[in-house]
Formats: sequence, structure tokens, C-alpha cells
Amino acid sequence: MRKTSHGCIDMTGRTVGRLTVMGRAPHQMRFGKLAWWECRCTCGRRVLINGHHLRTGNTRSCGCLKNDIHRARLRKHGRCNTREYTSWSAAKTRCYNRKQPSYAHYGGRGITMCRRWRLSFVLFLRDMGPCPPGYSLDRIDVHGGYTPRNCRWASLIEQQNNTTANRLVEHRGETYSVSEWERRLGFTTGTLKRRLLIGWPVERAFTESLRPVHWVTFRGERKPLTAWARQFTISPQTVTARLQRGWSSELALTTPALDHATNRRNRLLTFNGVTKRMKEWARSIGLGASTLQARLNRYGWSVERALSTPVRRH
Repeated sequence: MRKTSHGCIDMTGRTVGRLTVMGRAPHQMRFGKLAWWECRCTCGRRVLINGHHLRTGNTRSCGCLKNDIHRARLRKHGRCNTREYTSWSAAKTRCYNRKQPSYAHYGGRGITMCRRWRLSFVLFLRDMGPCPPGYSLDRIDVHGGYTPRNCRWASLIEQQNNTTANRLVEHRGETYSVSEWERRLGFTTGTLKRRLLIGWPVERAFTESLRPVHWVTFRGERKPLTAWARQFTISPQTVTARLQRGWSSELALTTPALDHATNRRNRLLTFNGVTKRMKEWARSIGLGASTLQARLNRYGWSVERALSTPVRRH
């Protein structure tokens, strides 16, 4: 057994647990007459350990091992901050916590959670699987409880169409809520609801249109023009005007609409190598901004002609 010049056992280079002995501690860092060794833990921390504790194995880390063992004992599944755990906890709270604001609509009217899920989040996660992005926990039958057969991960639109406040309407063998029918048929919001409220038959309310529905095919998918306009936040009139000018559906839907109220006088014009805003050009040449705008937009003049042609004085 190798010994140092002071007669103590040399521990340099040995590994004890998470500790690696770097060398003998300097004299000014020793405590008493015992041999102390400078060690590096796997967590990156450097500590001084007594040689006796290293040889016997009483000390195996800088203290991080004890903390990790303690956390592992307290840890159950390690998914407390996930979307799945939040959905499970909120559903159980709505069913059994009388102080929860939504209790009257869930536990207050008899909605419960099955015993298998109520006692174990792990079993809930095993039955439901991971939650897709943008989805949340939903009951297929709004009058049933939280059970494996009655629950699913659903999008916001699916959840909005599956509430007790929705009116379900059957048409040609399919059943959807009124808002879902409006989205599928391309009606404006509230059209079907108003027709049904004033007593129209379902067939007439669904088939009679106030105006012809303009269908547009975009990237292999066919939808009404109003539905595409709503999806791309462009007014239907703008999309219609673009298509009438000969634009393709790709260009008409993906080109952002200009805000003419703010863009009218802030348009940049380049003339003789100088770039200015439209209102600045109008001010510099003594021309009205409305006149310059009419020359460019209404009459289709070039920038050079619009800026160089003087105004006729009557």
C-alpha cells in the first residue's frame, strides 16, 4: 500500500462513490492532525474529506447523493407540471371540491371520476396517453363521468361543439351543433340559428342561401370563400376582388391585406435616387397628397410622371 512522505496512505486518484481524490489538502486547509484530501464530486463541487471516511466509505459525495435519495423517495411520477397532470387534477377538483366555482356544473349535478383514476394519476396517464399540443381533456357524453370510455383529448372547437348549451341538429344523416354546421356550410355566424328560431324547417334552413356560396380550392382542400377569409384574417371582399383580377388562390389568400388607412400617405416613393414618403414628396413639390395619390392609384401614372407633372392652375 503506497504511503506519502508523512506516513499516511496515499489516496490520490482513487474514486469513492461520486468523489475523486485530487490530492492531499494544503497544510493551511487541514483540520487538526488528521489527513485531509481534496476531492472533486461528479456534480462539480470540490470538498475536503477526511482520509478515514474515504477509506471506510462513510462519505461518498459532497452531500448531493443524500439530497438525490431524499428526492427520489418523495417523487411518485415526476409529471406534476405537465398538461396531463393539470387536466387530471382540475377534473378531480371540479367533481369533488365544493369550493370550486365550477362544482355546480360537474359534481353538483352528479358528474364523478371513476375510482381507478381518482386514486392514481399513473393509471389515468396509462389509459389516456400523452396530450397532443393544443388539446385538453373532454367528455364524449357531457352527462357522463370521467371514465376511460367517456374521455378523450379534444381540440377547442371540438369542446365548444360538445357542451350542454349547444343545440344538436341532424341533417342528411349527420349530427352536429349549429355552430359546427355554419362552419361546415360556410354560413356567417348566427345565420342558421336565426333561421331555426323563426321556425324554418331544417331542410330549408340548411339548403337556402342568401347568396351563392363561392367555393375555393387551396392546397388540395375545398372550402367556402368566407371560411378561407376568416382563417387568413382577410375580408371576403378583398379575396373576391383579388380572384376577379386573375390572382391565383395561393396568392389571393396568402398575401396580407394592406391597411389603407395608415398606408395611404406612408407609401415610399423613389425618384431621381431619393426615397421619401408620399406625403413628404407632395410637400416638397407643392402638390396635394390626394392629387399625388390619385395620379398613382387611380390613373396609373408612373412615379416619375406623377412627381414631375405640374398642377394646372385654373
